[in-house]
Amino acid sequence: MLNTTTVSLNNNIGCNLSLACYLSIKAVLPFLYIAFFSVTLTLHAQETASDTRKVLIVSVIADTADTLVPISKVEAGVALAFQLSSAYLIMPVDVRDSILRERGLVGLTNAQAAAELKADILLFVSTRRFVNLIRTELVMQYGAQYATTLRGVGYAAIRFQSDSTDAIVADPALLLAAQHALMDCVKNPILYGTVDSLFRARVAPTVVVGGVNVTSDVDTSKTPAWSLFKEQEVTSYHAVQTITEALSASGEMTLVDIETRDTMLTRANLYMIANNHGTTTRERGIFYAFGIEQIISGTCRFTTGGYVLTLTLGTIEKDGGSAVLRSVEDKFTKDTKQDWRNSFANLARKLVNPLPESK
Repeated sequence: MLNTTTVSLNNNIGCNLSLACYLSIKAVLPFLYIAFFSVTLTLHAQETASDTRKVLIVSVIADTADTLVPISKVEAGVALAFQLSSAYLIMPVDVRDSILRERGLVGLTNAQAAAELKADILLFVSTRRFVNLIRTELVMQYGAQYATTLRGVGYAAIRFQSDSTDAIVADPALLLAAQHALMDCVKNPILYGTVDSLFRARVAPTVVVGGVNVTSDVDTSKTPAWSLFKEQEVTSYHAVQTITEALSASGEMTLVDIETRDTMLTRANLYMIANNHGTTTRERGIFYAFGIEQIISGTCRFTTGGYVLTLTLGTIEKDGGSAVLRSVEDKFTKDTKQDWRNSFANLARKLVNPLPESK
């Protein structure tokens, strides 16, 4: 049985704000974000570094019906993402309202409230979950009259669940999506390059695994086909599943799981998803509309001596087109599902190590 870490945080609103929305999280891995510990944010400007910029959270938008991503957790994840960068001091909505009420100030515009609180940046947050993919968008306004705008979008995959209740744990993904959004917003890919390894986020393109196209170079009416070729609908799904599992923990990418991938397609009224055929232009166009940047596609060619396996990583274009970034190949000579899985897992790791940049 895996160890369980219980994280309990204080919830104090005043001069010190603990990131308390990550209350009593039971993580599936012992190292999982142990440091959702009390990160103390002081609101006294004199206690901050001279180059730290004060950020006023103006609004946080989330689906109120989605219990996995409540506004409180979204705000806490964003606050921690900014704090970890060491470049910003966050003032949450509750703290802002409390201070303004104490000063007898009501009905202020966002700019007036920011000026009163000596904030350098206005921050607008929007977070949505689509199955197991979190999308966070940040809009930062700063400068004279807060007229200059920066915008960034970040994604993260939900990968953890409680080992005691099997409940999905979205908190790590909320933080990671906020970190990716902030890096995109300020165009700094090494923003978290020096933080603790548990929080060391990097730019991670969104990637989906498409189908594995099964073909034959031989006349199967004269040369008996192997069982893996005969059962290609099943074995191709196993290949997609194996590739996804092999790469799911990679920090180099935001990998879309099979459930999320298939739901994207069914939302566009594509219900017959054939994993033993290559991804179509229409399917890639749907993925693009969901913010997916790259796709892993495969081929399995049956020959007289076995199989030739090929995996390709490519971009996804707006029109559904794709440009190849990298391709790897291997030969496979055993007709067993386990060897099939092992071959695809090894080939998948080879394909993305390291992950090439989009052209």
